[in-house]
Formats: sequence, C-alpha cells, structure tokens
Amino acid sequence: MDAGARESGADHEVVHLGRPALPEKNHARLIRSFAEVHAEDPSARLLIVGGGPLQSDLAAQIVEAGLQDCAFLSGRRNQPVSLLMAADCFVLSSNYEGQPMVLLEAALCGLPIVSTAFASVEDALPEPTIRVVATDDAALRDGMLAYLRGEVPPSRLEFDDYVADVTVELERVLELGDPAAPAA
Repeated sequence: MDAGARESGADHEVVHLGRPALPEKNHARLIRSFAEVHAEDPSARLLIVGGGPLQSDLAAQIVEAGLQDCAFLSGRRNQPVSLLMAADCFVLSSNYEGQPMVLLEAALCGLPIVSTAFASVEDALPEPTIRVVATDDAALRDGMLAYLRGEVPPSRLEFDDYVADVTVELERVLELGDPAAPAA
C-alpha cells in the first residue's frame, strides 16, 4: 500500500524495528498501546522486527493481550528494509535513542512515522514530518490512531541531499577543531 494512503477494508501494517534486548526500546509500551489501537481499528497489524532476550517476554505479552492474530515478532532479519517497504507506517517506542538511524531508514522508504519524544528525534530528519508523541501508552496509541485517520504525512529523505548536508556540517565541525583541546 502507498504510504500515507488508506484503503477501505485493507489491513494497515504498522512496523517497528528494534532489538528486543534493550528495555529502553520499550516494546512493552508499544504492545500495550497497539492493543488499544487494534480494539478501535481491527484492520491494524503490528510487526516488531528484531531478535533478542526479551523476545519471549514480548511474545507472552502479545498472547496475554489476545493479539496473536494481529501482532507479530519477526525475529532478527539481516535485511529488514523489505519489511519496511511493505509497511504502511513506522512506529518507534523508545525511551531514548542516540542517532536514530531507523528513522532515516523509514523516511527513505517514504513511511509516515510516529515516534515517542527523546532528545534526538526532533533533529533526526531535515523536515519535521515525524509525529512526535509523549513517552506514555496513551500518547503512543493516539499517534498510531492519528496515522490511521490519515493525519500523519509520509516522511521523505532524499539520500544524496542528506549526505551533502551532513558532509558540509562535518566539514564545519572539523574546521572549528576540537573545542576541548588546550589552546596553543
């Protein structure tokens, strides 16, 4: 399905990439929030891509919430971009991220993006197309529901332009030198 467009009666695939090994990814919040989304819109589907030691806990949470027919754990994938390209929306439920590369990947696929708020999310993309929500279950649910209502636009990232901008910024930083170095 074309990202950003909704087809009546079709399933709506929401995808999350993040290794279920780190509690800061907060997959548990994602599943709780998605349960409420699915209760409101049974066409919604969730795919969590990544493997790790918390995967069995998440599988149990999915069963406990009765979501085993609409929420899935793919396990680790070497090339998850094909799953991103098949999705309708990308959701990030992290408590924090360093450089959220997965947001760049989702934007390169032209997906609408819903993300919890953390320090680096606002500057992750050149254009402010990410629906940034508070780091709680209700806000994440509301962000996903906003996507389903067509209120979250697709994010776009032109790779060559992005690389050129990053290169200019890096050169600027290198020209300034190391601000922590002692003066000569």
